[in-house]
Amino acid sequence: MQPSRTQLIAVLANELWCATLAPNMPYLSAELRERMKRPRVGDLVVEFSAGQRGDQDGVGWLRDIEFADGRGGDSVNIDGRRVVSAWMIEPLDKPGQKLRWGNATFFAVPLQNARAWLSE
Repeated sequence: MQPSRTQLIAVLANELWCATLAPNMPYLSAELRERMKRPRVGDLVVEFSAGQRGDQDGVGWLRDIEFADGRGGDSVNIDGRRVVSAWMIEPLDKPGQKLRWGNATFFAVPLQNARAWLSE
């Protein structure tokens, strides 16, 4: 049985993420990793464990972020001052449906070459 398109995206995204974790990465790879760690509303995202399992509900468009401090925001910072309490994801395989993920961590997936994605 062949994997679905969404499962393939999850696996490939997970491999890209893992490739950016090697020590002594070139500058562009390190910048790519840092941007992947800061998903923005509208990004294609993969939940960390879904990327390893190929869970289709953990791959989709980030539609909203709920922060523990109750203030809004459309991107995650990595300084640890703001904690994400929930992610609102529109799974690729379920257009128009939003799933709320709590106790999860997502990373963004580039949809264009790294330099263009990083300059947005």
